[in-house]
Amino acid sequence: MRGGAADSQVALSSVMDVAGGAIHVVSSDAYAGIERHVLRLCVELRALGCPPLIVCPQTALQLREEAFDAGVPTAPSRGARGPWAPHALRVIRREEPRVVHVHDGRSAALLAAASVRSRPILVRTQHFVATASSERTGWRRRASLRAHRIVNRRFRGYIAV
Repeated sequence: MRGGAADSQVALSSVMDVAGGAIHVVSSDAYAGIERHVLRLCVELRALGCPPLIVCPQTALQLREEAFDAGVPTAPSRGARGPWAPHALRVIRREEPRVVHVHDGRSAALLAAASVRSRPILVRTQHFVATASSERTGWRRRASLRAHRIVNRRFRGYIAV
C-alpha cells in the first residue's frame, strides 16, 4: 500500500539527500517557540542525513548553546562584529545551500531582498496564526500587508504551523 509512513520516510530522505543540506534562518535572539522548533527540526533533519545550519544573531546565546549541545552548527561566529544581517547573508552566499528556510518575517524580508548566486529554494514558515501585520492599523497595516505579499512571491514553499 502506498502513502504509508515508510513511503513518506523514504521520500523525505531522498529529497533531503538531493538537497544536500538546509540553512535555517531565525532573526530573534530569544529562545522561545520558534527557536525551539527550529532546533528540533534541525536535529531531525540531521538524523535523516541532511546537514543543517542555523543562521541566527550573535546575541542568540541560548539558541547557540542548545544547538551546540545538540551537535547542530550555528553561524555567523559569535565573534562577528556589527549588524547581524550582513553577516547572515555572507554565510548564506558562502555556503551556497540548496534550501534556505526562514522562520520569521525579518528573515523572510532579508532573504527576499538578497541576491544569492546559487539560487536556493526559499521556504518560509509562518509560526503564528495572527501575524504582527494583522495587529497593525491604517497605513501601517496596508504597507505591511503589501510588503509581505511582495516578499512571499520569492518563496517556493510556505508552511503554517
